[in-house]
Amino acid sequence: MANAERKKEGDTGFLAIDTRANPSSLKEGYLQDGRNIRLESTTLECRKGIKQVFSSDRLASLLDGLPEGSKILASGLNVLKDGTEQFILVVEDGLFTFNANTNSLSNKFDFDGRKCLEGKTQVLQAVNRIYILRGETEYYREGTSSFNNTNKTITVQTQISHNLSVGDEVILESEHAEMKGAFIVNNVISATSFNVINNAGTTNRGFHPALVAKARPPLVFDGFNVSVTKQGTIDGSVDTFSTKCCFPPSSVGFYFRNRIYLKYSRDEIAVSYYLPNDDGDWEFDLTIQAFQINLGDEQEIVGFYPWTQDKVLVLKTNSIYELKVSDNTTSPEVVLSQSYVRSLTTEIGCTAKRSIGNVSSSVFFLSASGVFSLEPQLDTNLLANSYPLSKSVQKYIDAINVNEAYKSIGQVFAGRYYLAVPLTLNGVERVGVLVYNLNNKNWESCDTYPIGFNIDNMIVSIYGNRKRLFFVDNATGPYLAEELDVDQFGDTFGARILPLWLPFWLRALNFSEHKIEMFARTRRYQFGTLQDKRFTVAEIDCFYGTEGALRVDVNSINPDTTLKIDISTASFGEELTRKVPIRKKCLGIEIDLTSLQGRPSVFSAFVEATSSGRNIHSEK
Repeated sequence: MANAERKKEGDTGFLAIDTRANPSSLKEGYLQDGRNIRLESTTLECRKGIKQVFSSDRLASLLDGLPEGSKILASGLNVLKDGTEQFILVVEDGLFTFNANTNSLSNKFDFDGRKCLEGKTQVLQAVNRIYILRGETEYYREGTSSFNNTNKTITVQTQISHNLSVGDEVILESEHAEMKGAFIVNNVISATSFNVINNAGTTNRGFHPALVAKARPPLVFDGFNVSVTKQGTIDGSVDTFSTKCCFPPSSVGFYFRNRIYLKYSRDEIAVSYYLPNDDGDWEFDLTIQAFQINLGDEQEIVGFYPWTQDKVLVLKTNSIYELKVSDNTTSPEVVLSQSYVRSLTTEIGCTAKRSIGNVSSSVFFLSASGVFSLEPQLDTNLLANSYPLSKSVQKYIDAINVNEAYKSIGQVFAGRYYLAVPLTLNGVERVGVLVYNLNNKNWESCDTYPIGFNIDNMIVSIYGNRKRLFFVDNATGPYLAEELDVDQFGDTFGARILPLWLPFWLRALNFSEHKIEMFARTRRYQFGTLQDKRFTVAEIDCFYGTEGALRVDVNSINPDTTLKIDISTASFGEELTRKVPIRKKCLGIEIDLTSLQGRPSVFSAFVEATSSGRNIHSEK
């Protein structure tokens, strides 16, 4: 060909994905898109699959005796004094412990008639105990109460309708020990009167002032038994002998610097005294250590997280605050003078309390505008001017189901921030995990999993001799992440699912195996010009692992077409450089890499083309 010039362009390695930028302007090493991939040392790899831990029989034993359709309501990690780590799995009426190393599941630790609700339950560890948070107080009623020692019955009369039913949980505050504590309603006398039983009472009492809270008080698990945290002083308005309130009902809390921080109400945070008292009970002074966060702004406290030194980030739905609680509690005046709440921004907030994760002093979270990362800086008010960290994966942020976004889960592990979000991709609702590489400071993948699989929690725990990441699906139990060449999910059908590519290996199946659908699209190769080229060959340097199979497609630009150019496999983990003809005349080329089986890897991708000189013809 006269005046022809042979050119070669490609990527010697891969660094990140950017779904937002112009494909032809992406830097070398950047991908247009990537699903189920990892970019390890600039090598594009198919991610590892999840390993199912619970069989259907074990899950059935976990939910035995509960209504059909029941599932795990909350999960967390319990670190014992000897360093042993065990999962805490909470169901409606009890909890189980599970040791992943020994694959041992305990018997149920019963809640003794008390129940947990979905979406309101959190597992919190503090000072060698596990606390089960079960939601904030629903409402309060003022009234009077009396105690009959003969039948051990407390009779409560409220000034207005109590709206209670048999089986509801209440907290009673009174000046008398016989009529204070946490109880379960056992009889509704009228709209303004009800009974509870107190077997610990010993003295008859006439009617005295009482404060009633409809609430599920936190439960405490010491490794042997589950009991209710000490209750009886709600806010001190009736029990005037004590300024120290009991553990408030809450759905959000964390342990920080020997204190427990709790969401006390829509706009309030309660902070405990240092460590439990001599009886092992946490105490709160709600007169000086309950902080209102911009009351009346029509925003709810979503979550809070350790920030820098002794400060805490408080995240509402569209604003962020910094809370400092005084270390000196010698007097109310000192506490009030040395504590403060400061606004950082009123332009961004958090939509999912469990999306919050941190590494060093950086805090990641999901907002209505995408994923943000906050770092301490001299002028913290400039946080409002920061751009979303997720702008390069805006394609997937836009696919988040906003009605379910509050369920998103975040976790920092092994140099990556994992964010599980509810996605709608190609009209199908499924869970997706956005993966941010903290070393590259770029997004590297959107992971997808078998339809029906969900991620309700992420837990980092010791497995074997190192820390590992676990996903918890409340419907099917825990899964070990980043483990297999396939995704295990569901009961087995007894055989591997066709089609299979040679070579493959027959093996016994305990669970259904699902192929991991790796997909990556390179940047657009057009050699920096808008003239036509004749693309001759694609060169892919790849490794197939044990039974990997890789398909290569090319997308031509002007004219726009897609052509499958290669399907390849290799035996015994070979590394091959595939040179495949393209034979396309067009403006530019993009390469699609799709795994058909196993976990293939790609080291580099190049295309060759010849240019025929200046082109003055307009073409579609």
